Amino acid sequence: MVFNPLKFQIVSSPRLDGRTDIKSDTRKVVYVSGIVSESLLQEQMAGEQKKLNRIRENIQGKNVLEVEYLNIYFADRESADARLRYFRTYGKPIFIPNFRKVNIADNETMINIYPREIYGNAPLLSRHKELCSEISMPIMYNGKIPYGYIQANSTTPLSLGAMQSIKTMCNLARSMEQELKLFSQNETQFPVKDISPNGIGIVFNKRRYLSFFKKDTLACFDVFLPGYKKASLCGDVRHVDICSNNIIKIGFHIRDMDAMSAEVYRKYLAGLNENSGMVG
Repeated sequence: MVFNPLKFQIVSSPRLDGRTDIKSDTRKVVYVSGIVSESLLQEQMAGEQKKLNRIRENIQGKNVLEVEYLNIYFADRESADARLRYFRTYGKPIFIPNFRKVNIADNETMINIYPREIYGNAPLLSRHKELCSEISMPIMYNGKIPYGYIQANSTTPLSLGAMQSIKTMCNLARSMEQELKLFSQNETQFPVKDISPNGIGIVFNKRRYLSFFKKDTLACFDVFLPGYKKASLCGDVRHVDICSNNIIKIGFHIRDMDAMSAEVYRKYLAGLNENSGMVG
């Protein structure tokens, strides 16, 4: 199928019985815009080192924790950082009060994940066996995309009070990020090629946008639907396909939507389902 956004738009759902053709009426075009992705955040941070340093200095100046190691990490360059990958996948803090005495009932996830995915990829912990505890918490863009984290390691057990202190530091980082206007959305409009309850695909033909979307990373964006309606969502980049006609397709698995967006999205899909029998 050849996609020509100047003449028509085809929106299809693999989970529906038929395919719906949508003409180029501006009221009916479905597109994605307002994109913020991990790649875009990384690119913007790479060019704003002074702002990042201001955030680090401010956090360090207000730190009340007495720990041997405090790391304020920003993903301003491409790397396979184990903690960032953990936050992207599981979306929750790391809390190991004492490596040497872990309550399996309270920390089953950490027992299964931390030794393999975190400790095994942490040279600092391997070199300093005296460190016996860790709390790490993500710094999140809009509560959806981790773009950094604050990590504390100590030679003594860490408490829930220490966890609250790190949460306060993460909130400070987020507040300063907004105050310094560290990030901006990309307002390019990308036509939607296919849509379903669990996923959405967009297309474009300019390769400069390819760097926005890297497989197995997160992206947040708005889906603009007929009737001037909008659904905001966060999704995983599952597929990056370069077709023979030089069209690039990006496929997302939907991870999260707020309640209002979910209802708008559901009604739109229901409308497609109702009209699918009209397509020959």
